[in-house]
Amino acid sequence: MLADTTYFDIHELVAVYNNGVSIGAVPTVLYLDNVAYIEILKSAISGNGDITATIDGYEDPDTFELIENPLDIIRNKLYLIYGHEYNSVYYNTTAWEMAYPLAYKIGIPFDEKQELKEQIETICSSSGGFFEIEKTTDLYSFIMINDDLSTQLTIYEKQFCPSDDTNSIDYDVRKMITIGAVGYSKRFDNNSYSVATDDSRSAELSSLLNSESILKQIDTHISNSLDAERAAILLLDLYGKKLRKISKRIFIDAANRLLRAGQYVGIEFNRNGFNMGTRRGFLLKVNKNYDSMMLDLEMYLDEVDESGYFTYTDDDDTVYDAEITDDTGTYDYYVI
Repeated sequence: MLADTTYFDIHELVAVYNNGVSIGAVPTVLYLDNVAYIEILKSAISGNGDITATIDGYEDPDTFELIENPLDIIRNKLYLIYGHEYNSVYYNTTAWEMAYPLAYKIGIPFDEKQELKEQIETICSSSGGFFEIEKTTDLYSFIMINDDLSTQLTIYEKQFCPSDDTNSIDYDVRKMITIGAVGYSKRFDNNSYSVATDDSRSAELSSLLNSESILKQIDTHISNSLDAERAAILLLDLYGKKLRKISKRIFIDAANRLLRAGQYVGIEFNRNGFNMGTRRGFLLKVNKNYDSMMLDLEMYLDEVDESGYFTYTDDDDTVYDAEITDDTGTYDYYVI
């Protein structure tokens, strides 16, 4: 048995292996009782090893094209399980269609029984974005992590809540890297991956972080090198820095109410009337409270300069620097 074909046929059988060695000519895929299978001549097999195959997934019955976009996979599952068709009754079609061409193409087998929620989480982990059910509309939506690295909007000091009890600052030193690597095109016979790597800033970041090279590889279900390279660049951009994590509470307005985790924003800082400029932040969490009309934001904030220090001025005009002191993420202040 190659696959269950109750809903979709196999798009293409690429190769068949005996003990990891191709048997040569690819057999014809046969279908019987919603099951895809192949017949192999005994003469093509040697020994008692495993028979494995490379399959290019399922195909769309209307277009006959490979189903490889994660949004298509999610949409098919929501239709087959709940009967929810792709339309504006069930979907935020504007957000869905914006995300569709940007999502990483994937190849993912579900060979174990999983709840739909777990399946969607697995799909999203390799898609470059995330699925959500919008709280105010109950519509299905998909939001991409914006790997064009541009900011969605700027949040100004005057929008910060004066009685902000969420305000905090910390360093997440254990996630800092100098090289980003993404595993893709997994081979299931030996659990190996092809790897796309971004080491374009390795020397610069090693100096900045005062560290030897720190390589982080994330293994994914991405199926092609182009998307894996995009993912590696994004990985390095997110974690190739001193990760200053901050929390802020701001007033909701017509623009920022659309913010989602995975986006970049600009954050303007002022101290005692002195504009310290705008820094880019990557949103980790966005919690909306429409009763209080507040947004709670958690983000990684880009550093001011390559030294890894940031400065601020308190109410008595004393200027401080903050510096990483150990690998627990704590920091100390000292007067300069």
